[in-house]
Amino acid sequence: MMLSDHSKKALFEKICNEDRISGGGGELCTYNEKRLHRAVKRFILESECIGYALNEYEGYETRIGRYVADILVSDVIFEIQTGSVRPLKKKLEYYIENTDYSVVVVIPLKKDTELLRVDRESGELISKKRSPKHERIKDKLCDLVYISEILSSGRVRVRYLEVCGEEQRYSERVRGRKSGAYDKEYFPLSLADVTEYTAPEAFSEYLPAVLSVDKGFSAAEYGKAMKLAGRKLYNTLNFFCGMGILEREKRDSKYIYSKRAGD
Repeated sequence: MMLSDHSKKALFEKICNEDRISGGGGELCTYNEKRLHRAVKRFILESECIGYALNEYEGYETRIGRYVADILVSDVIFEIQTGSVRPLKKKLEYYIENTDYSVVVVIPLKKDTELLRVDRESGELISKKRSPKHERIKDKLCDLVYISEILSSGRVRVRYLEVCGEEQRYSERVRGRKSGAYDKEYFPLSLADVTEYTAPEAFSEYLPAVLSVDKGFSAAEYGKAMKLAGRKLYNTLNFFCGMGILEREKRDSKYIYSKRAGD
């Protein structure tokens, strides 16, 4: 049974509210996970188990060979990554080489964030403003360069969860810290959208139509079209090359669409 978008959003908001009230105790805290990881982890399990009864070998923190999967439901492993996916590389390689499971890498994106300056002792709200930073899928493709060859196998999918929340910044002086330093804690509040890429070619939507298919395009042209620069730009292009969607010509450093991608 598939949940509707409305039901998914309602479930995620419910989980965030309960975690905030309880402080996130219980079985999800085995590895001192932060609130966002805990909320996403519970959301994935509960949304995937609609109409499905888990057996004793499934659920949270399931050992698979020499690794422990965040979640196992039926024949699908879910790995939740709030930071870079680079540390997942060996784990994913092990799953692909030694098991028959398919894998979903779940990546939360902080879409809209309220920044709250709070006095830790009194709980008083000092200031409130909206963060100018919005994490977007196109800006995160560069991180997938570390697992591009694994994604090209077709057995690993990527699911992005766009999350709205608030970041509380606690105003207090701490000896040894620079002026202006603060502790912070992120509280997820709601789910804006879910996007899943089930096959390598699905990422081709981030290759703008304005770029020439026949003549190829330079890194600068791609950067201009996608508003990317520096390491983020080149890692994104290397990601597409690692997936077999693009090839880089040695002669003039143009990127062209791979023949393999068109097969």
